[in-house]
Amino acid sequence: MRNTYLLGGVGVLVLAAACGGDDKAPVAADASRAGSAGRSTGGKSATGGKSSAGGEGGANDAGAATGGKGGTAGGGGTGGSLPAGEGGEGGADPGTPPTVTIVSPEAVTDPLGGKVLVGDAVDVVCKVVGGVEADAAPVDPLSVKVAVLDAVGAVVSEKDAGLTGNNEYSASVPLTGVTSGKITLRCSAESTTNALGSAQRSTLADRGPLLTLVAPPPDSKIALKDKLKVSFTATPQPLGAGDVQADVNAVELKINGIHIDSAPVNGTPGAYSANVDFASPAFQTKPNGDTSFSLTATNKRAPVAATATLNSTVVVDGGGPVINVTAPTVNKLVGGFVEVKFTISDALSGVNQDSIVVTLNEETREFDATSPDWHVDGSNYTYKFDSRGVTNAKVQINVTVTANDNVGNATSSATIPTYLDNVKPQVDLDPLFVRTRSAGSLCSSAIDPVGDKALGEYNFSSLKVSSGYDFVRVFVWDKTNQIVGSPAPLHFAGTNASSVRVYFQNPGGVPALLINSKTPGTGTCDDIGDTSNSISMTALQAQGTPWYTGDNVSAPLDASCGSYPTVAPAPGFLCLNGKSDLWHVVTHAEGDLSEPAVYARTPSAGTQECTGSAWDVSGLVAANRKDGFVCFAARAEDKVLNVGVSPPLRVCVDTDLGDDVQPNCAKMSVPDPPSCTDGCTPPVRGGGMVISGG
Repeated sequence: MRNTYLLGGVGVLVLAAACGGDDKAPVAADASRAGSAGRSTGGKSATGGKSSAGGEGGANDAGAATGGKGGTAGGGGTGGSLPAGEGGEGGADPGTPPTVTIVSPEAVTDPLGGKVLVGDAVDVVCKVVGGVEADAAPVDPLSVKVAVLDAVGAVVSEKDAGLTGNNEYSASVPLTGVTSGKITLRCSAESTTNALGSAQRSTLADRGPLLTLVAPPPDSKIALKDKLKVSFTATPQPLGAGDVQADVNAVELKINGIHIDSAPVNGTPGAYSANVDFASPAFQTKPNGDTSFSLTATNKRAPVAATATLNSTVVVDGGGPVINVTAPTVNKLVGGFVEVKFTISDALSGVNQDSIVVTLNEETREFDATSPDWHVDGSNYTYKFDSRGVTNAKVQINVTVTANDNVGNATSSATIPTYLDNVKPQVDLDPLFVRTRSAGSLCSSAIDPVGDKALGEYNFSSLKVSSGYDFVRVFVWDKTNQIVGSPAPLHFAGTNASSVRVYFQNPGGVPALLINSKTPGTGTCDDIGDTSNSISMTALQAQGTPWYTGDNVSAPLDASCGSYPTVAPAPGFLCLNGKSDLWHVVTHAEGDLSEPAVYARTPSAGTQECTGSAWDVSGLVAANRKDGFVCFAARAEDKVLNVGVSPPLRVCVDTDLGDDVQPNCAKMSVPDPPSCTDGCTPPVRGGGMVISGG
């Protein structure tokens, strides 16, 4: 095994190898050069170091010990269950070491009187000659090394030296790890028997002026549009008293390899500054991202000046954050509470959250991390707002998101136009009469869209006396935001068909059937209070022919609709063998909307598919009453959750037609029919309009 020697000053360190026992863990003998033998614990034998006394045997099992080269014989093992082993003979002396001489560079003690080292490396040439004594061995050419030691003798760098001829060896050793001042060069070599020789030479190294970066801090971030202020100092590092050659001669600043003029700072020796304008023609390619800059300073050293270099990096950010609005989408119809969802990212300088603003038309909403209206998950943001509270938002809200990055670059998202529907649907169990308009703008006679009550007992109406088996239908007419007189097309959310239901309750229930959900007992009723009893309704598709003759009940005509002149026989009724109270099912076609307007109790197969199925309401009267009023109301939502409810119907249910006695509710002997509300004012009845296309 090869041993390595490190020499510093007069002390010498030897690393020795030890051979342990054959069935115990081997432990290396700890011996210094010319020192005593190392002890092996637990091994059956131990080997001494070079030129040392033999290693002592293990304490657990006795064993022989072998002496080191040139040392005394090793002592036998002590202790253990076996007899002590005999000590080995001393090792052989390595002999006379090679003679080592440093040829170049020259020794320098006066910075003005010799060749001071100014480069990043020094070429060292050594002459190594084998000893002439009888015990000398040849030079091991692979053992020659050159080291640089600092002012306190610590090794800074070391390189293997190569043979260049005539017993000379050379190596280029880095000086980048030393500071200006005294250094020591050392050349060492061994013989083939490991005898070590060495030589040292002192000299001076000039690493150039001392450069200190004051601003900007490394890896700091700056906007491309802003000027970068660079300030630094370059001060002399004299190698001794009167070393005028250490004075600073020149400084230079470069960014991305482009020279930048810098100027001394008045009143501060050695200080320099520069304001870098990236918009200048010097930067034909604008920096973006990591941008390197370097400072160099040279002194007046002769014959070759020493140069110092300091490199650093800044991050130049030429653009604002990337903003992507994912909701709402372009031209989406919204209403009520709306969520704006978007992502913001900025890979270079990061997003300044305090700058994030959602603009709704001309109204700004700033980011607020403490508000429940805002939610952040990484780069994903959500802002929830009430579209009914946006100033000047009549039929449209334009959504824009803006943000800055952390160096002040601003970005805006694309503006997302949305249409508004904050108007609840008109919902009725007993609507006013309507007319249908032909393609020639002529109007039919007035009809009841949920069934002609004058033709039979097949539909609910206010204060009707019911036998208990009736058809109940709902007229749902979606409405939307509009500007009266504006030619702009209307945009509707449309009815959520699955939301249409009829609710019922015996009077006096708590809560009441109809309530005001915001201010109970006041205002207009806006929702159902008692939702425990209801049936779902199904849309009826358009069918039948409008009746263009005579009025049963007058209905208004607008200025663009004249009365239909043709007298024609009434068309046949729909289904039920031609005896139903429905002879025309109207639809709602307006703006961008085309949908059913009449809903009925889920139709059964056969003749009732076009009218809905009848409903036995006699069982709805409370068990403790033979007959009486039942409150009915319908509810529907549009697709943006605007809620519409109907005025209540108070239907007098006669559950015992065989007694020939009218119930009190039929005789109206009670002072007033029940209100069916919590004190709120019922919505007004809808209808009374002209329907284009029927």
